[in-house]
Amino acid sequence: MFFILCLLLFRPVKQFTPNFYFWTPLLTLVFAVLLEFLQEKITTSRTSDIYDLWANTAGLAAAVVFYRFFVNGKKLEVLV
Repeated sequence: MFFILCLLLFRPVKQFTPNFYFWTPLLTLVFAVLLEFLQEKITTSRTSDIYDLWANTAGLAAAVVFYRFFVNGKKLEVLV
């Protein structure tokens, strides 16, 4: 889920700042931490888990690598 979220955020953030490789993962990470916090506070059946946060972080890291080498590097356009 966070892989796709981070990929979808790259283009809008890229339009506003040249430092989008920093801001996009940061925004996604803040959203992941916020979701884990709210999951603990709002629901009674769910708890926050550090392993969920690590999985979210791994997804956004994979999205950064994928975007850098396949989308922004124009290699994806060559394949299609």
